[in-house]
Amino acid sequence: MSAGDSLILVVDLNSLYETNLLGFLSGARHRLFANRDRRSLDRLSNFPVKPPAEDKTKHHTDRYLAVLEALGLNNIDRTVTITPPAESVENARSYLKERGIENKTLIGLFLGAGHPTRRWPVENFAAVARRFSRDPNKRVLVFIGPEERDMRDGLDEVFGGAAIVVDEMPLCDFLAMLSFLKVLAVGDTGPMHLGAVAGTGIVLLSELGSPTFFRPLIDNLRVLDDRPLAQITVDQVEAAVSELTV
Repeated sequence: MSAGDSLILVVDLNSLYETNLLGFLSGARHRLFANRDRRSLDRLSNFPVKPPAEDKTKHHTDRYLAVLEALGLNNIDRTVTITPPAESVENARSYLKERGIENKTLIGLFLGAGHPTRRWPVENFAAVARRFSRDPNKRVLVFIGPEERDMRDGLDEVFGGAAIVVDEMPLCDFLAMLSFLKVLAVGDTGPMHLGAVAGTGIVLLSELGSPTFFRPLIDNLRVLDDRPLAQITVDQVEAAVSELTV
């Protein structure tokens, strides 16, 4: 769009008061906002076709796609795969080659979560890693994010030779590393979604009673949510991971 062009359309799928106001102030000729009860400012939307009221029983993906139907977009694929940049893929491949594991079946463990109460115990993750380390054809990689930097000290000793604790890396490199994994065991957090769009199998360690409408819409997803998070067993995680690595 050149400097003299005007913005034609703003689509606000999340549709909160604040984002609706930004859409209005953008000067866009048309504004299509999701119709969310007590969350959106519908009077600031002026698209001629109104989306249906948000159905909170539906998966978030389906809620968003319902809004896009106003644009004549129908039968859109509910899943997506994101290919990391070529440079990031090469960085990840080089990392694996340097450690001689590029041809192994790679299992990822992501230890973090947005809040400490949503983290499965580190010692349980270590027990899972030790079990898979017995198989010479498999290798375990352990990841943490910026919010878990306080957990980094001592992790190498906790996991010992059972896993490689991967240092923090740029987001695109992290996505590329996830794309090399066969499966990622992870809590209900951002890396779960990144792993899903990278094409990785996901074992989700979920809190009891957590909502299902945010979960990835992929076939190779196994969810452990039949008990409180801290009571999910090592046996359960091992079995779910094994199912996705056969």
